[in-house]
Amino acid sequence: PTTTPPTPRGLLLEGSANNIATYSNDFSNAIWTLDTSGGTIPAVSTVSQTGPDGASTVTRITFNKTGGVFSRIRQTLSGTASQPYTMSVWMKANTASGGASTQNVGLRIGADSAGFNCVVTTTWKRFQYTYTLSGTDAAAQIMLWDSIIGNDETADVLVYGCMIESGSSASSYIPTGARTGSRAEGSCVMTGTNFSSWFTQGAGTIVAQSDIITTNLRN
Repeated sequence: PTTTPPTPRGLLLEGSANNIATYSNDFSNAIWTLDTSGGTIPAVSTVSQTGPDGASTVTRITFNKTGGVFSRIRQTLSGTASQPYTMSVWMKANTASGGASTQNVGLRIGADSAGFNCVVTTTWKRFQYTYTLSGTDAAAQIMLWDSIIGNDETADVLVYGCMIESGSSASSYIPTGARTGSRAEGSCVMTGTNFSSWFTQGAGTIVAQSDIITTNLRN
């Protein structure tokens, strides 16, 4: 898991990625379905607390599966069968409204029979887990579910930034609205040969891995 987004310290290069979840930080949008099986349908609201992005308001979700099997919020998504997908979301226990300082909330992708339990505390933390799709169902689900070991019967949490992407690890969050969001592969190009004119050894260290592109070689 990753804690709150760090202050930029330099150049970040990542591979291409696509967040297939829409309205990734608008959990009150109708694209997110609230449902339950014998418990209580989750309640979604906005509260005045600082989010991991520094904003002064954040989404609060309360779950209650007491007497039932699950209480969840989900978004229907499709992916490629037999491929791994990673779900990530920031969460924090909502102690300001009387919630416990440590709570257990589950994440689930598609038809995963196990899911993933998150131990949510008073510190914003980015939780992530990976599941290889058994079919094309890649639904994003935040929930309390009897099948996810560790879940409490109730939970009162703050949430931010849900992302579902192909691959076995989470990359930097890509916010989305009505459409999915993508990021192109990062690259860094330096031209010239007189690097001593701008590089000072005492100012830091550069660690690099380079690939030679043969089509750009000249005789």
